[in-house]
Amino acid sequence: MWKAITHVGPETSLADIMTLADEVLDLVVPWVTRLGGLASILFKVAGDESGVSVYRVMKPGQDLVTWASAGRPGPITVTWGAPVSGLAIQEGAIQFVGSARALSTYFGGWLDVAECIAVPLIRERRGYGVLEARSAAVGHIDLYTAEVVGEVAARIAQSWPESE
Repeated sequence: MWKAITHVGPETSLADIMTLADEVLDLVVPWVTRLGGLASILFKVAGDESGVSVYRVMKPGQDLVTWASAGRPGPITVTWGAPVSGLAIQEGAIQFVGSARALSTYFGGWLDVAECIAVPLIRERRGYGVLEARSAAVGHIDLYTAEVVGEVAARIAQSWPESE
C-alpha cells in the first residue's frame, strides 16, 4: 500500500484515492501514523507546490496543534477562529481562500501560501480537528482537489477514535 501512495498524482481517480485512503484508515498502527499517510496521499494529489496538515483540537477555543503533515510546511499551531483552519473549526464549515496573501492574520501568508482550503473534522457535533491543504501557486487548488480533500476529511472524521 505505501508503494501505491508513491504512484498517486493529480490524475488519479477519486475512487482509487478513496480506496487507498480506506486502506490507510484500516491499518493497525497509531492514529497519527494513519493521518500522516492520508496527508501524504493528499500531497501527492495536490502536487509539489502544496502542503497538507491535520490540525488537532486539544480543547475548544484553544490553539489547534499540527498532528500530521506532508509537503510544504504549515504553521505548527493555529489560533482558534483565525483564518483559515481556526475559522473552519470555529464555524464548523469549509473555508476556501483563493488569495491567502491578502489575509494579514493568516500565518500561512508568511509561509508563501497563495491559496488554502480547510475542512473541519466533525462527527456528531464534536470537532476533532481540521484538514488543511494549501498551495504556493495561484489557481492550484481546483475543484477536483477540493473534492478529494473534502472526501478524505469526511472519512477521517468518521474514523476518528474516541480515545484520541
